[in-house]
Amino acid sequence: MAPQTEFLDVLLNTVEANCSLGTEISLKELGANEGIYVELGQGSTDTVYYNKQMIKVIPAMFMSRHKSQKQCMDWLCSICDYLQRLKIYPHGETFAWLDTAVVEEPSKTGRDEDGTYRYSCLLNCKIYF
Repeated sequence: MAPQTEFLDVLLNTVEANCSLGTEISLKELGANEGIYVELGQGSTDTVYYNKQMIKVIPAMFMSRHKSQKQCMDWLCSICDYLQRLKIYPHGETFAWLDTAVVEEPSKTGRDEDGTYRYSCLLNCKIYF
């Protein structure tokens, strides 16, 4: 398994196990119903070492949809606060998770015709492999 793929699994499991969201996070598109979705964006190389191991910055975008604007915010703020304040990050078999920084705080990205709110946030995650 590629380090980035394993990282997505570890990220998902870490958030679901520790953030008390009351709902599962989807890896599919954000559906028409209420929920949370996560995807990894285009990463970049932060550092390359002589042995060709490297530190990559991988953006993780979380999106939420709910009829309550406060619920959308609460879900994403819980995720951001938890991941940004972790002192020891979980590791995978193929990577080490070094740090996470919130790049874009949770904010409204739209509202559907039925009154459902959509929010998103962006976190930069540093992994070493």
